[in-house]
Amino acid sequence: MIIESSVTSLTGDILNPTYKPDPTLGTDSDRISLALINLKKNAAGSRLAPDVEEISKKYEALGKLAIDRAPLAKQREAAKELQAAVEATKAKM
Repeated sequence: MIIESSVTSLTGDILNPTYKPDPTLGTDSDRISLALINLKKNAAGSRLAPDVEEISKKYEALGKLAIDRAPLAKQREAAKELQAAVEATKAKM
């Protein structure tokens, strides 16, 4: 739930027309990182492990785009992909 709400918040911020790119992705990034560490531990060896790994990869890709100050359109697309990965995993639970 922490990942879902934080990713939803982060995606909402990035998709907001007034969003100014932030290389740290703001405060939601800390919550997502910590929650992903716990989720990876809990999902290890389960059927959800590949999905959790996919979420992690999508999150890392978004973070890299933010740090590299990639064009906002790319960051927004990465945020949508992260949101979709979270929703797909939630549907499997």
